[in-house]
Amino acid sequence: MARYIYNKETCAYERYELKGKALRNRIYAILGFSLTIAFGAYITFLNYSKPLDLLEVERNNANLRTAWFHLNFRLGETEQKLKAFIEEDDQNYRVILDAAPLSPIERQAGVGGAIRKTKALEEHALISSTFDRALRLNNRLMVQNESFDELQKLLDKKLRQWASRPAIQPIDNRDVLHLHTTFGMRLNPVLKIWTLHKGLDFTAPTGTPIYATGDGVVQDAYHSDSFGNVVFIDHGFDFETRYAHMVKFIVARGEKIKRGQVIGYVGNTGRSAGEHLHYEVLYKGTQINPINFFQRDLSNKEYKKLLEFAKTENSSLDY
Repeated sequence: MARYIYNKETCAYERYELKGKALRNRIYAILGFSLTIAFGAYITFLNYSKPLDLLEVERNNANLRTAWFHLNFRLGETEQKLKAFIEEDDQNYRVILDAAPLSPIERQAGVGGAIRKTKALEEHALISSTFDRALRLNNRLMVQNESFDELQKLLDKKLRQWASRPAIQPIDNRDVLHLHTTFGMRLNPVLKIWTLHKGLDFTAPTGTPIYATGDGVVQDAYHSDSFGNVVFIDHGFDFETRYAHMVKFIVARGEKIKRGQVIGYVGNTGRSAGEHLHYEVLYKGTQINPINFFQRDLSNKEYKKLLEFAKTENSSLDY
């Protein structure tokens, strides 16, 4: 591009052009200035800007940090839920099932685990602390899971025990004409002497259904001179019941029985002074008073009245 300068001598603007060495010097000056600016910009970029791959790493780190804090939040929620499970376990379930609560030592069993942290993991405090927290929580959850398994087994056993325990009357109240509640020493109706009576007598019409008072297995069913047609039921858990003087029984030895199942009918067989059912409950091989197992069929008022009546009556229909 042409350049014009003012000539004082001629008082006119004259065309001026760089040539030769002057032109080269000007070019070198411009080039040097440009390189200086470029180098300065490069240094500034290195000092105050970050490569794209570093920015990507930082974005990923920020996302991971957010996810990590969310993980810690979820761990906190799980710890609170586990705390509630432990309280239910110790204060409700184990109380109902008559089981001792787990001790703090048992609750902490296995904490630490077999998983080892690497050296690199230990150098990162945030990751290392969360790792330890998750591991402790995992071990506590395992202990609680084992506790629930134990409680389930206890519950299953209790349910079997409750179903097997003699808990109802062997004859429906509507069919009972009279209940002879004498257990222990009583006046023999035939011999007229005091003898030991090991059960209760239910007077009812011949053919009245007789019900098993708990789940069990028929231990024996036969005819004897004293008991007449009699059925023995083994209920497990050290309980046994006996039903005597039946007109007939409809079960056989080894048969599984459910509570409320008809096993025979009232009669007057064996040494009996009249149609009735002689009923016995045994615990660990010893007869105990069956009246203590009737409350399921009676109101509290009826049960109390029955207990008072039992203290005064001294007769039975067996001899």
